[in-house]
Amino acid sequence: MGTTARKFFISYSHAEAEERALAKWFHEALLRAGHQSFIDAGIPLGAKWSEEVERNLTACDCFIALLSEAAVKSEMVIEEVRRANSLRRQLIPVLVRFDGDFGYHLGAIINPLQWERWESKDDSKPILKKILHLAGGSASPQPVKQPAKRRTAKPRRKTALPRPAPMASPQPSGSMWADDPLYLSRDADATAIKLAANQGVTLVIEAPRQIGKSSLLQRYLAECHRTGKRTALVDLSGLDFSSYDGLLTEIVAELSLELDITASSTPAIINQQQFTHWVQQRVLTSPATPVVLAFDEADSIFAQDYRQKFFAVLRSWHNRRARAGSPWRKLDLALVISTEPHLLIDKPTLSPFNVGNRLKLRPFTPEECYRLNQLHHHLTGRQLDETQVRQLRDLLGGQPYLTRLAYHLMLVDQTYSFDDLTRAAEANETPFADHLRALLSRLRERSDYNLAAAFRQIIRDGQTGDQAAVARLKAAGLVREEDDRVVPANGLYARFFGRVL
Repeated sequence: MGTTARKFFISYSHAEAEERALAKWFHEALLRAGHQSFIDAGIPLGAKWSEEVERNLTACDCFIALLSEAAVKSEMVIEEVRRANSLRRQLIPVLVRFDGDFGYHLGAIINPLQWERWESKDDSKPILKKILHLAGGSASPQPVKQPAKRRTAKPRRKTALPRPAPMASPQPSGSMWADDPLYLSRDADATAIKLAANQGVTLVIEAPRQIGKSSLLQRYLAECHRTGKRTALVDLSGLDFSSYDGLLTEIVAELSLELDITASSTPAIINQQQFTHWVQQRVLTSPATPVVLAFDEADSIFAQDYRQKFFAVLRSWHNRRARAGSPWRKLDLALVISTEPHLLIDKPTLSPFNVGNRLKLRPFTPEECYRLNQLHHHLTGRQLDETQVRQLRDLLGGQPYLTRLAYHLMLVDQTYSFDDLTRAAEANETPFADHLRALLSRLRERSDYNLAAAFRQIIRDGQTGDQAAVARLKAAGLVREEDDRVVPANGLYARFFGRVL
């Protein structure tokens, strides 16, 4: 007699035919085993697509991530993994001919897990057997054929793998490496570098997703390390938010790992007073060198009832520096957020976002786009003409990730001409489709905010009465203010969302 059928969600990159075929094979094999399975093949891109993806992701018991070189760079795959992790679904990573770095945000979730490796079709059935075992077996009377035993890959330590010596600038995907020759330094970089030399700093980096927050944070931490400070970076998006004490305990474990704090076991933190005492005793007292604690994706806590308590703790650490001789004067705080601070915490005296130094990143200006064009010319000997630079900036609004991706595809890889890339930029199979799918998915994630309806009205009328929705759409980088109107942040978003919403 079979076990209860489970619901699977399979996440994969659509970039290569082999990956699409592998996802289909696992999908059909799970169906034959009596389980339910979902892949997003065959669903028209649009409102129905995003609703189906969110519905099936929310309903699934097990989440299979097929992680190839293309998948770990896919914004949609990263978004689906992040969403599954936040829903506490069982994550089953399968590395598809890949042995590299998962990247910053994906690595925070995947690195602690155990995974399987797929190198050829011979691996499909053995991996399927292990997946079925994790899920509780086959729900159908027909057993899966028993394969020979395979060694399970060991989990990696939660640190990034060393980067090989760069031959050229890699295709944009998440935060940029410090030695990337195409990194475009902005005014915020100079400010962050100066702050790294100070002590007792509270730094808030605020911007929508993929505007450059994590890249700037990495440069700030590198400069802090150069000045002799210890640094610890915690990506909050990869942690468990099911309970406040559980979250604090996970943060303590992360800080212990980042700062090489040895202990027989991670202490169970039951309240925020104990959390503060642990930081003072284990982080600030010994050794005596200054330390930077950085929290990326701080607004991941936005949906939790205890968010004000957590941010109030960080504010209290900032306030403790005022005491003469306080060990807290050795502590720097760095917080990275996308959401407008007043949406995270509405009591100014409890907020760490209205004290210290605040850097707000914005899209590339026209001048910065010309500078980026020159950087590509120095690297490749190729560049766009002035008209093309201006037209690309009009289309993408200077959105840093999309702009860097476009330049890379045209001038580094040379896989697209200017006309081919821009003519139908919002179409389903363009290089921008993955980014647009991820944005569409996030719009549908919190239906109670009515963001899709508000964005549709903005595209149609240039305004909406829902000011809370406008604030969230601005924080997401989807809209901007122009005179007395609210408009899509760029021409690409106007074309795509005008079609699918």
